[in-house]
Order: sequence, then structure tokens, then C-alpha cells
Amino acid sequence: MSKAKIKEADIEKWKDALTQFGLTPNQVKVYVAIRKLGTTAVGPISKYSTVRREDVYRILPKLCDIGLVERILENPAKFKAVPLPTVIPALLKEKREESEKELSILEGIANSLLKEAEPAKIRKEEEHEAVLSFVTERLRAEKAIEMLTRTERELIACSDGKEYVQFFQSRPDYLEYSTPKSIHCNIILRSITEETFPAVNLFWEKIVAAGNSVDIITSAEDHNSCHYLISDRKEALFDISDNGNQKKLLWTDNRKIIDLLITHFEHQKSIMGKKNKVLSPNESKKRLKQSAISEQRLPKN
Repeated sequence: MSKAKIKEADIEKWKDALTQFGLTPNQVKVYVAIRKLGTTAVGPISKYSTVRREDVYRILPKLCDIGLVERILENPAKFKAVPLPTVIPALLKEKREESEKELSILEGIANSLLKEAEPAKIRKEEEHEAVLSFVTERLRAEKAIEMLTRTERELIACSDGKEYVQFFQSRPDYLEYSTPKSIHCNIILRSITEETFPAVNLFWEKIVAAGNSVDIITSAEDHNSCHYLISDRKEALFDISDNGNQKKLLWTDNRKIIDLLITHFEHQKSIMGKKNKVLSPNESKKRLKQSAISEQRLPKN
């Protein structure tokens, strides 16, 4: 094998795995080059990886810090790849520390919100240790289905049409699942379009067909970007933004956080209710369609 230039096959073998641990494509290239070359210096690394020499100098300290590469005390300095059985635990440790730090930031945000809540609107905590946990985006639908099947009395939801489309894209078999019965659903539904209406309608038709009562406030406007699902006022699945960056999905049974979400829901409902009638189950399907028609997004038929 020629060592003049790194091969794409060499990169692809490692790229998917190592980028999950936060490495950039160039960092992966440099690491693969060192693995192939053995103990080597910056010049050969740059040539084989096709990464600019000055970038290699910046990348190597990072790879050393996380344990992928060792620096040999020679002049000029040389580097060698650390064996994978040693590397993997180090990468997992760093990833775990990053997750714990991120969770600490989010808990700080949640605590700041709680301090602003009115004490009269916060019920006494149940005598169990409340949980606040991350939910990966790919498990959003599974977690929502779990909550639906556990619901015994009331379901509260605030979302937009796109979320229902994403739900059915990830779990097209949802209609085969059993639906809770004799529950009351309080729904705020925004941004219904021609594209999102079929999924929205399919979801709530299943809920209504099971004999549940549904009050829906619909709007073509996107009043806010807050999404949440609350089951029996005991557990909630919700989005939160970390200092304006990418949103994170969390699940909690913390009563204070749930009360805040319910307060938010009632506030939004009072604002939207001035323009939108609360619908009964028999009216909900008609309003869903009319909401989209009013924006000239859904053909009348």
C-alpha cells in the first residue's frame, strides 16, 4: 500500500465512529494517518492525511489530550497512535463528562425558571426523588407512545403540525398500538398546512375513535416554538433551548417543572382562545381542515 496519500476507505472505516465522540473530519484523518504510519513526525502525517501542516500542529495537542495519540520526546517531536483498547474507555469518559456538564447547565436553566414561578402555583413535591433526563431525538416517538399508554385521565399537548409528520415518519406502525380510553385531551395545535394536516388528522382521529374527549385550539400562526406533552400532570416530555443553541429533548416527573409547563399552556390557551374556539371531538376534524384552508394551503373538497 502506498503511503503517499490517505485512502478514502481508511477514512470511512473510522469516520462514523470517531465523529460520534466529537472528532472533526480532519482530526479523524490525522489519527488514521498516525495509525497507518506508526511512530512518525508532523511532515509525513500532513502528507499522508492531506491535512495542511499548520492544521496538523493544531490538531495533535487535541488528539493527545483525549488520549488518541502519544507524543514521543524526540527532536523533532514524533507521535504514535494509542491502542484502541486503551483509547475507547478514555473517549467514553470524556463523552460522559461532557454529558454531565451539559445536564448541569440545563438543570441550572430549569432552576432559574423555577425561581421565577409564583409559589402559589407550585404544588408540594411528591415524596420521591424527581428525575430530569435527556431523551435522544430518535427516541422522541417511542417516549411519547409510552406516555400515551400510561395516561389514565388527562393529556396536555402543545405542538405544531410538523411534529406529527415527524412522529409518523419515525413510527409508521403507531396505529397498531392500543390507545388510552376515557381520557380528556387538551391540545394547542399550531401551523397546520396542506403537508401536515393528514398526519395531524390521522393521529387525533385515532384518539377520538377510542372514545376520548378532545378540546383543540388550532392556529395557522406559530405563536411560539415551545413543544411539550404532559400525561396526567405527572410526567412531561419537552424541548428546552440551551442559551439559544440547539434544542434538547427532556423527560421529567418533577412537579415544579410540570406546573410551569401547565401554567405556560393555560397562558397560551387564554391568548389563542380569544381568536380560536375550543373544539369538541365532533368539531375538531372540521376545524383542523378549516384552519389550513383559511391560509389557502389546503384545497377545499
